[in-house]
Amino acid sequence: VVLLHGTDKKGAFLAAEKLRKAVECYPFPYGEKQPLSKLTISIGISTFPDDATEPMELLSCADKALYIAKRTGKNKVVAFSTL
Repeated sequence: VVLLHGTDKKGAFLAAEKLRKAVECYPFPYGEKQPLSKLTISIGISTFPDDATEPMELLSCADKALYIAKRTGKNKVVAFSTL
Protein backbone atom coordinates (compact mmCIF):
# COMPACT_ATOMS: atom_id res chain seq x y z
CA VAL A 1 0.00 0.00 0.00
CA VAL A 2 1.23 3.45 -0.94
CA LEU A 3 -0.67 6.51 0.23
CA LEU A 4 -0.24 9.66 -1.84
CA HIS A 5 -1.85 12.42 0.19
CA GLY A 6 -3.32 15.21 -1.91
CA THR A 7 -2.91 13.28 -5.17
CA ASP A 8 -5.77 12.77 -7.60
CA LYS A 9 -6.29 9.65 -9.72
CA LYS A 10 -4.25 11.03 -12.63
CA GLY A 11 -1.32 11.87 -10.35
CA ALA A 12 -1.53 8.47 -8.64
CA PHE A 13 -1.57 6.77 -12.05
CA LEU A 14 1.52 8.68 -13.18
CA ALA A 15 3.39 7.82 -9.96
CA ALA A 16 2.39 4.16 -10.20
CA GLU A 17 3.41 3.96 -13.86
CA LYS A 18 6.80 5.47 -13.02
CA LEU A 19 7.28 2.82 -10.32
CA ARG A 20 6.13 0.03 -12.65
CA LYS A 21 8.60 1.09 -15.34
CA ALA A 22 11.44 1.38 -12.81
CA VAL A 23 10.86 -2.18 -11.63
CA GLU A 24 10.54 -3.48 -15.19
CA CYS A 25 13.84 -1.86 -16.24
CA TYR A 26 15.89 -2.63 -13.14
CA PRO A 27 18.45 -5.44 -13.67
CA PHE A 28 17.46 -7.65 -10.70
CA PRO A 29 19.84 -10.50 -9.93
CA TYR A 30 18.39 -13.72 -11.36
CA GLY A 31 15.69 -11.71 -13.12
CA GLU A 32 16.18 -13.95 -16.14
CA LYS A 33 14.60 -16.78 -14.13
CA GLN A 34 11.30 -14.86 -13.95
CA PRO A 35 8.52 -15.35 -16.51
CA LEU A 36 9.47 -13.51 -19.70
CA SER A 37 13.00 -13.21 -18.22
CA LYS A 38 12.25 -10.12 -16.11
CA LEU A 39 10.60 -9.09 -12.88
CA THR A 40 7.49 -6.94 -13.29
CA ILE A 41 4.68 -5.61 -11.11
CA SER A 42 1.00 -4.86 -11.49
CA ILE A 43 -0.60 -2.01 -9.56
CA GLY A 44 -4.20 -1.23 -8.65
CA ILE A 45 -5.24 2.33 -7.81
CA SER A 46 -8.22 3.74 -5.94
CA THR A 47 -8.75 7.28 -4.74
CA PHE A 48 -10.55 8.94 -1.84
CA PRO A 49 -13.34 10.05 -1.97
CA ASP A 50 -14.06 9.23 -5.63
CA ASP A 51 -13.93 5.43 -5.25
CA ALA A 52 -14.59 4.98 -1.52
CA THR A 53 -14.79 6.91 1.73
CA GLU A 54 -13.91 4.12 4.18
CA PRO A 55 -10.36 2.71 4.47
CA MET A 56 -11.26 -0.95 3.92
CA GLU A 57 -13.53 -0.08 1.01
CA LEU A 58 -10.74 1.98 -0.56
CA LEU A 59 -8.34 -0.95 -0.17
CA SER A 60 -10.93 -3.29 -1.68
CA CYS A 61 -11.29 -1.04 -4.74
CA ALA A 62 -7.52 -0.95 -5.22
CA ASP A 63 -7.41 -4.75 -4.87
CA LYS A 64 -10.11 -5.16 -7.54
CA ALA A 65 -8.13 -2.89 -9.88
CA LEU A 66 -4.97 -4.91 -9.17
CA TYR A 67 -6.66 -8.17 -10.14
CA ILE A 68 -7.98 -6.59 -13.33
CA ALA A 69 -4.37 -5.65 -14.15
CA LYS A 70 -3.26 -9.22 -13.53
CA ARG A 71 -6.10 -10.79 -15.53
CA THR A 72 -5.57 -8.50 -18.51
CA GLY A 73 -1.89 -9.13 -19.10
CA LYS A 74 0.08 -8.20 -15.98
CA ASN A 75 2.86 -5.58 -15.82
CA LYS A 76 0.40 -2.69 -15.89
CA VAL A 77 -1.36 -0.08 -13.81
CA VAL A 78 -5.15 -0.09 -13.54
CA ALA A 79 -7.22 2.58 -11.81
CA PHE A 80 -10.48 1.53 -10.19
CA SER A 81 -13.52 3.01 -11.88
CA THR A 82 -17.06 3.05 -10.59
CA LEU A 83 -18.36 3.38 -14.16
